[in-house]
Amino acid sequence: MIGPTTAYRKVRLRRCVSRLLDELQSEFMDEFLLLLLNAMRLVLAIDPEYHRNIEYKGEAFNATYVFRDADGAVEVTAKFEPVRIGFIKRQRLRVRRGIAPSSDVEVTFANGRALWEFLMSADPDVFDFILNNKLQTRGNLNYLMKFGYMSNRLRELPRLGAAAT
Repeated sequence: MIGPTTAYRKVRLRRCVSRLLDELQSEFMDEFLLLLLNAMRLVLAIDPEYHRNIEYKGEAFNATYVFRDADGAVEVTAKFEPVRIGFIKRQRLRVRRGIAPSSDVEVTFANGRALWEFLMSADPDVFDFILNNKLQTRGNLNYLMKFGYMSNRLRELPRLGAAAT
């Protein structure tokens, strides 16, 4: 038989574990987002197909993204900018912790879990996330959709590399 003290301890333990997992998720999401953005940076440096997929009418993609969570634990800036290497126009991605003074799109996630769900979803539905209050945006929503496409394209790259060998 479980007494009132044992039941109370179980409820309290669940709350403590839940808070701990939320804190760990927040810390993990910061690192995961940086890892994802740095992977994008590397792919932009070595895969010309990746460039062609995000160009618009032959012009390099030029945008600044700010990602953050609601409590401010995760704050990352990603800046896509054109760069000229000889006669070739390319994109460069600069990633840093913190918030840029100006951005084209600012994305605020409700928590680390919402960020994870958005980035790891096979087909992220931006409007569903907005309607369910999992994310808020400020700026150009098309850029957020483009970012979703770019992160999904990264998920396909290992399979493409394996098929080539």
